[in-house]
Amino acid sequence: MAIKSCTPLTLQESTIASPGKPSSSALAALSSAEVTIARPSAAEPLDRHSTLAEWLDHPVGHEVVLKALRRAPGGDLSSLVEDPERLRMLGSFPLKRLAGMLGMGDGTAVADALLAEVQG
Repeated sequence: MAIKSCTPLTLQESTIASPGKPSSSALAALSSAEVTIARPSAAEPLDRHSTLAEWLDHPVGHEVVLKALRRAPGGDLSSLVEDPERLRMLGSFPLKRLAGMLGMGDGTAVADALLAEVQG
């Protein structure tokens, strides 16, 4: 699982004695510092109303939706999610609505088929 964010460890200027030679208080701060690494929360379950962004954030749904976009009846649509600006807009659409808009067929049927694939 990839780490998406973490809390950086920083020293205040007052704890540094001189460049290259940390003071004893700086060394003490380093030896007793607590570092917190934020772990991504468990993936939310997908449903018919999940947005494209939620599908792409899902560990299994990501590959399932990319495969569906590559095999769209009108041709490969996977490039739609490569452009950050386009993805920002399209990501907010529920997949069932987006599938219909992109000519992938009945949106509900597409979403149900992809959900079945995710659930294995």
